[in-house]
Amino acid sequence: MMTRMSILILSLLAMRSMVWSIDIQDPSAKWTSPGKCSQDSVYDQLWDKSQDIVGEVIKTNFLKEINDNTLIAERYMKLMIQDIYYIQGVFNALNVALKNTNMPDDVKKFLEDRATSYKNFLEMMQENNNLKDASSIIPNKAAQEYVEEYEKIAKRTDEGLYMVIALLPCARLWPYISEKLSITRCSPYYQFKMDNAKDKSRDHYEKLLQEYKDKIDMDEALKIFQIQMRHELAFFQSVDPKN
Repeated sequence: MMTRMSILILSLLAMRSMVWSIDIQDPSAKWTSPGKCSQDSVYDQLWDKSQDIVGEVIKTNFLKEINDNTLIAERYMKLMIQDIYYIQGVFNALNVALKNTNMPDDVKKFLEDRATSYKNFLEMMQENNNLKDASSIIPNKAAQEYVEEYEKIAKRTDEGLYMVIALLPCARLWPYISEKLSITRCSPYYQFKMDNAKDKSRDHYEKLLQEYKDKIDMDEALKIFQIQMRHELAFFQSVDPKN
């Protein structure tokens, strides 16, 4: 029989897939983008050149314990509370970015859609955790620094493309983690694996990034992508017992 805590975890795992829409393999083995992989693809280049950080994420205790069903429920709950703070922060940053008058219509529409997704998910998370809003949450260092990075990028006055790139690590990483989980139906985290099994990030991001490829400084893009990926790493590490 499932406990109330198990049911709550399953509910939260299913909700998390709305925005983020491991067999733990050897993280030292490079994993490159499947499907329409191209050396010309901005989407593929950013991911493929960041495999060292992806490998570090896969090696975090948090994901290892999910995979072997030893993760303590309280640790997962702590991460979810920090996640609510993060979602609110990204939503706020997107609203700042959308004030940029130099943004092309298709980039603006993309960021508006992301903002709507974050807003809807935030409201659901707050309701299910009996929170009026996220203002009462005290962020840990990882969540706070992650949000601050979004805020900094949101204030840029270029075409908004680097805000798109800043959002990609989260969108790309979570389906990859889900794909590599070797958990079975007996795991309380199995629903997370199933809900995140389909990676839609290529459909959402690649065409837009390719359309503006000539306007993207790839050195700057890779720097931003990897900074955000390291924030993902720190986010998972933040609820380790030693922290």
